Amino acid sequence: MVNKKYKEIILSESIRGFFNIIIAFIPVIYAGISSIFTTSSFEKILFDIPWYIYLLFVIIAIVVKIRLKMNEGKTDILKHWHVVHYKKVCFANAFDMKWDVEIPKDEPVNLINVYNNFDIPPKPKCEKCNVKLDYQDNFLWYTYDCFNCSFKKRTWQCLEKVTDHVNEVFSAKLEDHIKKKK
Repeated sequence: MVNKKYKEIILSESIRGFFNIIIAFIPVIYAGISSIFTTSSFEKILFDIPWYIYLLFVIIAIVVKIRLKMNEGKTDILKHWHVVHYKKVCFANAFDMKWDVEIPKDEPVNLINVYNNFDIPPKPKCEKCNVKLDYQDNFLWYTYDCFNCSFKKRTWQCLEKVTDHVNEVFSAKLEDHIKKKK
């Protein structure tokens, strides 16, 4: 099942990339087709197309590329759902936001259990006032807003990717802390 889903993702990304290339070359394709059906040469038709049309298609290609990069790592599957109840044990500061660190409710709170069982849910809080941030997908960036203190953070990375990075950063800091204690 994972292989099939992986193949579907690769196929859809390939189609998007191919579509992006075609968008950038629409004026060239137009000039080629027009030169076949008219007496004008390919070069004359290509140079008769106004410069702002080229600019428009280059901008479209750049925006498509940015959106593809922004959606990298984004899934429709909710990664952070708990079958067992979790309890908050500490927090991690990353990306100018505060992230809760949770472990299963039945586990005793010690360093090894936190390291082996921690989870960081995708609900960051404001560092200043500890209020959950609103997450918004804008056209060319993602925004985290605090309604209480007007904190605003923009990023090109989706929530899933940021949460994965916070997991990696917290795991590395926890490993360093364990090594120092030994």
